[in-house]
Amino acid sequence: AMFVLAPVGSMVGAHVAFHYHQADPAAVKEQRWLGQRVQDLEDRGVLNRALRRAAPAVQGCGVWYVGPILAVTFAMCLAGMNLKAITVRLTTPFPEVFSSTTSYTFLEYAWALPTFAEQSTAMTTVFSQLTYVCFALVAIFLHMGVLFVVWFVPLSTPRLAALASAAHTLFAWAATDVAVLSMIVTLLEMNISNFVQLTPEQIQRVNRFATKPMTDDHGLRCDATLEIGTYVLFAACVLHSIISRILMRFMDNLVAARSRAESAALQASEKDAPATLSTSASTASGISLPVVEA
Repeated sequence: AMFVLAPVGSMVGAHVAFHYHQADPAAVKEQRWLGQRVQDLEDRGVLNRALRRAAPAVQGCGVWYVGPILAVTFAMCLAGMNLKAITVRLTTPFPEVFSSTTSYTFLEYAWALPTFAEQSTAMTTVFSQLTYVCFALVAIFLHMGVLFVVWFVPLSTPRLAALASAAHTLFAWAATDVAVLSMIVTLLEMNISNFVQLTPEQIQRVNRFATKPMTDDHGLRCDATLEIGTYVLFAACVLHSIISRILMRFMDNLVAARSRAESAALQASEKDAPATLSTSASTASGISLPVVEA
């Protein structure tokens, strides 16, 4: 629990510090002054054409496949968490006395987590369950929600920058891929583990009563198999990792392009530049700001 709490506390503390920095009177005064200057330039028509060409949303990057892949990734995540993910079979030398077969989806597993602990209501158990739900299940949907807003909704530069920061944070917090890989490794380990190892004498005693003679020393065998939900969710995590990096790079480039356009316009206005302002803000996403006439 402390291992998980340390990075979480670090990230939360960083965001709290950033919040108080943004609320600082000096920073607020400077932001309002810059905002007023930009608004004045927009009223005079200096920035209108440049920002219009920079595109209010990331659609201007011209990457048509981002939207459809985002929708497919979202649907695969939702399906993968609701489809059967694992099946665990427990068998003993006396299957008529004890044997068990249980299947879980990722959502059912989150709900059943306390039942696996010796103390289901202990603080550490509740904390582990909340950590799993927040980071393995919820964070990835919040992240994709932010990406959907950025892709489909026209946004001003400050709002786009704020959502870009939120997207980077949620991308770091989304641990669905970690949960899937951890489950795969855990199930493989369970399959090769000997939970109840019997001695040769114990095996001889068991064989006197068992309907089927034992051929190994496993008093309890665990056979865990991966189901369709695990494979679907794993593929969704791969898609999410790829498309998120592409879109977040475009967001960063677009914010930088707009910021350079606004900064150049501010400098030109302060120096009483001529009637034309020539600026070129080329980014990796292929955005180019043309010559802007006052």
